[in-house]
Amino acid sequence: MRLGLDVVAPKSMEVFTGASRRIAVEVRPLNGMSGDVELHLSSTNPQIVLQQTSLNLKLSPMCTAKADIGISIPAETPEGSGSIIVSYKGLNLASVSLSLKKPGQQPQQAAPPPASLTQNLLVFAGMAVMLLVSLVVLRRLKRR
Repeated sequence: MRLGLDVVAPKSMEVFTGASRRIAVEVRPLNGMSGDVELHLSSTNPQIVLQQTSLNLKLSPMCTAKADIGISIPAETPEGSGSIIVSYKGLNLASVSLSLKKPGQQPQQAAPPPASLTQNLLVFAGMAVMLLVSLVVLRRLKRR
């Protein structure tokens, strides 16, 4: 049985230039791993400034440890992208893709989601009920 780690982090995020951000990560020991662990942090873009180059954690078997990765992006940084890589003993365990944006820009609006089948069926059922009620009322008016 091989000891190991599982690192859970966001897959991607947007960060504004001239801002600092904290990225939450969870570290889960696998197969009974425990003790002091040092995870190394690196960036693929030199404009992404890491506030620390490692995370030192004390792990207990079957207990998730939580940590934050602090980053900052200088204001003069052009828009672009990069990644934060979390590794342990040379093995990359997680990567967070960062999209660097200038502040003041509107985020892209997503198209509204299409109506679901359930919504369409509810509208159709409502129309059918209204039609039936109208027919019943009309029949009663004719009998008078």
